[in-house]
Amino acid sequence: MPAGPSIVIANELLDALPIRQLVRDGQAWRERVVALDPRGGLTFAAGDAVEFKSAVPVSEGAIVELRAGEDELLAALAARAVPCAALLIDYGPAAPAIGDTLQAVRDHAYTDPLADPGTADLTAHVQFAALAGKARAAGLAADGPITQAEFLGGLGIVERTARLMAANPSRAAEIETATQRLLSPGGMGQLFKAMVVRSPALPAPPPFG
Repeated sequence: MPAGPSIVIANELLDALPIRQLVRDGQAWRERVVALDPRGGLTFAAGDAVEFKSAVPVSEGAIVELRAGEDELLAALAARAVPCAALLIDYGPAAPAIGDTLQAVRDHAYTDPLADPGTADLTAHVQFAALAGKARAAGLAADGPITQAEFLGGLGIVERTARLMAANPSRAAEIETATQRLLSPGGMGQLFKAMVVRSPALPAPPPFG
């Protein structure tokens, strides 16, 4: 980013950053790697042991995901000499969670992440509780996460939708359906979260403040 005060809007950026997966094997954590199965196909396997301490009790075979790219992004924001704020919108749990969230999507359908590498979009859920902790550890303030429904509702999406429907009666049903999709408690409205990380001197922005 160029020098100067900045506002960053990152929609579905974090879920595309590379991840590492560690799998619990007895008393050790091992790197989850890609290997060849007996037929020469790709499969997941447990690799070398690595040092890691889980903040919560885990069982055999549990998987945790590490995201070094988040640390790099937060460090870059915290190092800026002038005020900045970043709005991060992505999907994932608000509370601390562990587990395998790696997924692949091809032609709008889920597929095997190891099938035909390079032909599908790979993503992983953002762990917002951990992200907020890392932001504060980097010297930034963190607001949220809140659900997308709370975020858009606090910014007046219902009122905005009503005005758009009144101004475009021929498209009213289409506009209403699109808004419902964004706010759906069983879909995007709940799954997607919004968080702001900012210079501590800045106030929390609406609808967080």
